[in-house]
Amino acid sequence: MRAAREQAGELGQLITDPLDLARYHESAPHRETVRLDLLTEQAVHRLRQRVPHAVIDAELRPCLVHVDPAAVDHAVSNLVDNAVKWSPPNAAVRVVVENGRVSVSDDGPGIARADLPHIFERFYRASDARGMPGAGLGLAIVGSVAQANKGTVAVRTGPGGSTFTLVFPPLPNAGAFSAGQQE
Repeated sequence: MRAAREQAGELGQLITDPLDLARYHESAPHRETVRLDLLTEQAVHRLRQRVPHAVIDAELRPCLVHVDPAAVDHAVSNLVDNAVKWSPPNAAVRVVVENGRVSVSDDGPGIARADLPHIFERFYRASDARGMPGAGLGLAIVGSVAQANKGTVAVRTGPGGSTFTLVFPPLPNAGAFSAGQQE
């Protein structure tokens, strides 16, 4: 039953990812002011529930951004999911939110130099990733979400792992919110 549920989830993702990618790329996003730290906290919480063995260290500072919350949630979820997928067992994935940026780091093998120019392209799969689940749309979605929300995405990588950083223009007064207050 568990395997069937996992395969159904993967199939569902294969159906929705191309639709979401087209939506993020082609239409104007619905934007609202949200707490990036709380949005990221929810994405991390869902992943912890879905993958209970995952070790995720989160340092989430209050931060306001004006973005499409559903799209940014999808992008952050993709980054954290990828980091968990590429990290060795029992290695911690690190997620940091501050000043309009979400950084997700893993201790995986890093990304080959030849693959770097292509990782945000639709359907691109590095040779090391071809045996893993996915269709090569996760990072393309991250790139499209960043662009549609006036943000950027960058990666630093090496043999000790990768760090993906998603950046949106922060709004003033983020420090005025307490950690438990939600907008």
